[in-house]
Amino acid sequence: MLSLYIGKNTYGIFIRGPRKSDNETVRQRILEQADLLSEHLGCDIGDSENHFFIQWISGDYTDPTQYPVIIDWFTSKLAIYEDALNDVFL
Repeated sequence: MLSLYIGKNTYGIFIRGPRKSDNETVRQRILEQADLLSEHLGCDIGDSENHFFIQWISGDYTDPTQYPVIIDWFTSKLAIYEDALNDVFL
């Protein structure tokens, strides 16, 4: 699954398993394709047990002038992640 988040000073995207899934099983499945996913995504798997290939940037979501930047970043990253997951796992 892909997750998007907006924090107080950052926003980002990462891969995770479905709700209530076994984190180790999800991690093992992703580890099997980690090198290929890294090539597609331009980042490494990271060291989290349940959030993988995290990418984020700083930004102030309370500033309306930043909304276009935030929306463009999410749109771009979402397409890249979706393409990568489809290429690797389908």
